[in-house]
Amino acid sequence: MRASIRIVLTAACLICGIAAFAKAFAGEEKMLRGTVSKVSDGDTIHFDDAASGETLKIRMVGIDAPEAHLPIPGGGPMVGQGKWGDAATAALERLTPVGTKVVLQDLGLDKYGRTLGRYFYRGRDVNLQMVRLGQAVPYVICDGPSCDRDFFEREKVEDYLKACDEARAAGRGLFNPAHPLREMPYEFRLRMQKRTPDKFVGDFADRSLHEPTEIRAVDVCRRIFFLKREYATRLGFHF
Repeated sequence: MRASIRIVLTAACLICGIAAFAKAFAGEEKMLRGTVSKVSDGDTIHFDDAASGETLKIRMVGIDAPEAHLPIPGGGPMVGQGKWGDAATAALERLTPVGTKVVLQDLGLDKYGRTLGRYFYRGRDVNLQMVRLGQAVPYVICDGPSCDRDFFEREKVEDYLKACDEARAAGRGLFNPAHPLREMPYEFRLRMQKRTPDKFVGDFADRSLHEPTEIRAVDVCRRIFFLKREYATRLGFHF
């Protein structure tokens, strides 16, 4: 009898473990409540978690804002994209000034130790708002386990790409025809940090796939980045 109970308990633990792994693999997030304590630039804030008291540096997922203060190899003064970086920072400060209470969707850490997240103010996706204002462009990265069949829906990819198109059509922010941003943040970082492009680039509209060096072959409002070719082909993108 005791042996049977042990078998049942062991099986139950295995099932729970498998379920937990599946949730982690699928990228299940946690929601945190807290306060904006600093706006660093157009896609980075500091967030004070109400429950733990911890301050998290948040890299806002799904978007890329013009650089305000980018470190470069060898040290020296940081570089930025001038008025576009300043405008993006100011826009985010207006949306959620320091002291604003928000809800953070915590999506884990990036390789720099920052928390990746999407945050909400009064139920509105602030990341998405930055794209709508033309103060950031979509920056969708399919990076491995998250690249499952629900990836595009889960990441609200169509919403972000549509917001980009609308901002450009209206001439907002970095799409202002009087002084448009000529070099997107991703390309600026590559050039200033003397890095070689390493992400494959997909076109969300026609599912075409391009080499990392062919980034300009894909419209900025349709780009999907893939760390590996197989991640792209898994989702129906092909050369």
